[in-house]
Amino acid sequence: MSEQRYQIKGKTVVFSEESNEFPCLCCFYENYIDDGETIDVNLLQSLALFGAVFRLIYDGYYDYIPDGGYIYIPDDVPEWVLAKVRLIRIIRIPQTDL
Repeated sequence: MSEQRYQIKGKTVVFSEESNEFPCLCCFYENYIDDGETIDVNLLQSLALFGAVFRLIYDGYYDYIPDGGYIYIPDDVPEWVLAKVRLIRIIRIPQTDL
């Protein structure tokens, strides 16, 4: 992804620099593979939050934010979404011969 700001339907989505829990996706994918098979759980949670925010934007949840306005992850994410994302633990990438 290698971006720090994402333009989605007139909104600017960014990861809060104050959040240690949910890292930005600017170094995704290479910098977050621990052992060649396992995605870092914090990265997986960040991906889930980004996907949730994307969906919420298209559902109109953030319509109160004017075009050009910022949505900060995790600060502007509903608490119920954060609670579900925090339940995510770990995932294994299957080995394939590409």
